[in-house]
Amino acid sequence: MTNTPITAENSVQQSIEDSCSMIIAKSAAKVTALSALPIPVIEVGSQFFIQMDMIKKMAKKFHIKIEGSNVPLVSAVAATLVSKFLSELTQNLTESLKLNSLLSDTLIKSTMAGFTTTLMGEIYFHHFYHGGTVDNMDLKTYTNYIVDQLNSDRLNLGNITHHLVDQVVEKIGFND
Repeated sequence: MTNTPITAENSVQQSIEDSCSMIIAKSAAKVTALSALPIPVIEVGSQFFIQMDMIKKMAKKFHIKIEGSNVPLVSAVAATLVSKFLSELTQNLTESLKLNSLLSDTLIKSTMAGFTTTLMGEIYFHHFYHGGTVDNMDLKTYTNYIVDQLNSDRLNLGNITHHLVDQVVEKIGFND
């Protein structure tokens, strides 16, 4: 491990990282909780607005203007659609594996909504951190980040399954 000297710049960067991590975590928690409500309009609408707010807050930390840009809007809509797709895919998988009695639709929807919100937040953080703006955010930014994460083994099926199992254990009440 190398000893990095503590400088004002390192301290500011660490503060921004910590702040953005907190913004992402709180946004994902809100989306997860609201997605558990059995009211589809609230679920979709809240996910969209919370993700937009998350992007705005992180952009502000990096002094990036987002007014007039449609990129965050498109990103939030896309993340909501991906979340719905993953939820449907997971629900179909649990039904075919006869796990649907253990994994409720609500649990799957809320977990996927929280996961996609976290992923979206991390992609924007990474992009902003490396000097990107909302104006140069494109599909390649997303795919490069996801490919990097898959190559790092962070987004593998085992890790995603582990997260889902943790949610089930917590919901059932078997956690410590």
